[in-house]
Amino acid sequence: MQFQCNDATIENTLLSHKKLEEIIQAQTSIARLGINFGAILNEACLQSQKLTNAHGAVIELTEDTEMVIRAATGIASHYYGVRRDSANNMSAIAIRTQQALIANDTENDQRVDQVSRAAIGHRSMVVFPLFHQKKSSWCAKGTVKQTQFLFNSGTEDYCLHV
Repeated sequence: MQFQCNDATIENTLLSHKKLEEIIQAQTSIARLGINFGAILNEACLQSQKLTNAHGAVIELTEDTEMVIRAATGIASHYYGVRRDSANNMSAIAIRTQQALIANDTENDQRVDQVSRAAIGHRSMVVFPLFHQKKSSWCAKGTVKQTQFLFNSGTEDYCLHV
């Protein structure tokens, strides 16, 4: 039996190994923080921004019928503590479906909270659920200033388990 491999296959394999190493490093840096929940959220937020190559990031938690920003970096750093209805925005959808979502043009995407988008100024974003004990009631969101931003390859497969 013969196997064929081209340069693109090798490049994709190396990229996924590199990305997997970055995810493992992110998980390790989060795990080292022990039980300090605030520090864990801040580190997860920083790592989310780094892993997605975004201009900003937030960690949102579900509290009753609201999504609450509990950590924020970059262009979203001023929105720590902001509460908003969790009805049908991208964060709530990502948590409910347990799948990552990408909006390439947030201005024209019905899943995007337009009030938040206008305030923060992001034009593309990725939202991925975060898991604890196989449950998700929080998510990370990477935001960028331009439309059609190419988030790091494979972003839709990222999930941080803490």
